[in-house]
Amino acid sequence: MRKITILAAFLGLAFASCNKNQKAVKNLEGNWNITSFVDSYAPDEVLTGTMQFESCKLKEEDCGGSLTLTDGTDASTIPFQYSISEQGNEMFLTYLSTEDESRETYDCSLDLDGDNATIEYIDTFGDKITIDIAKQ
Repeated sequence: MRKITILAAFLGLAFASCNKNQKAVKNLEGNWNITSFVDSYAPDEVLTGTMQFESCKLKEEDCGGSLTLTDGTDASTIPFQYSISEQGNEMFLTYLSTEDESRETYDCSLDLDGDNATIEYIDTFGDKITIDIAKQ
């Protein structure tokens, strides 16, 4: 009987963790405006744009999306894949090259608060990237 109780408690914790990360994915789905994009290497550079998070079931695969940035004259769109940690506060973001098959993956902190979110990570050059987004 004790083993059944322990197993039930473990399954309950696992289910709660899955719910947190799937809830974060559900909250991210859709289109977001970038309200602030700061690269510590060039903190005065003003970039605007959007992030689009596709609908998906995290258990089945990583989720897809795209990041579109503009500096006022030129725009570029970068496809990405992402997954959310069990706690729902960490994102693994993989940018996919549009020119070749290269990928860059970052371990990001995710602060998701309703219709606003902040994504932070250190890029391959050691610079801190902070992206603030607001749901459209």
